[in-house]
Amino acid sequence: MHRRVYQVIAAVSALVLSGGGWVLASGQRAGANQNFTVGETYTNFEYVGADGTTSISTFPAQFVPGDRLFSRFTLTQGSTVVGFATFVDTATFNDDDVATGIYALTGRGDIHTTFYVRGGFDFAHLPTVDDGTIDGGTFAYAHASGSVHAVQQGGIYTASFSF
Repeated sequence: MHRRVYQVIAAVSALVLSGGGWVLASGQRAGANQNFTVGETYTNFEYVGADGTTSISTFPAQFVPGDRLFSRFTLTQGSTVVGFATFVDTATFNDDDVATGIYALTGRGDIHTTFYVRGGFDFAHLPTVDDGTIDGGTFAYAHASGSVHAVQQGGIYTASFSF
């Protein structure tokens, strides 16, 4: 009985280790200089007001500090979908935006980012260029530290990573 339990544990451990090895082998090594770009296509959002109201289709006439926007993007390289990004944007003063995000790259790992976007909640005059920090990650991006540069053109963002 105990021998069978140990065999099952050994088999599961081997699968977990081989899966982790695949991620490390197929991803780029953390600590090495990395530069790459992904396209971001907006998929959906949910607005959560500081007063507790929510919406998946409309925004208020005016944002107030503490309003949040949860958003998701599909990530591509060329025509290939390579993952997704999820952001939590929080309105601050003067329509500015503090955005924390995760870029989840399939089979490679996640990259954690933080942006401070001046005028990010002024939807009539959104900035077309945003710069943020890379302050961590998982798997192939563990201990990542660097910068991300996002450019918006025609509703499509291009994010370039450097770390």
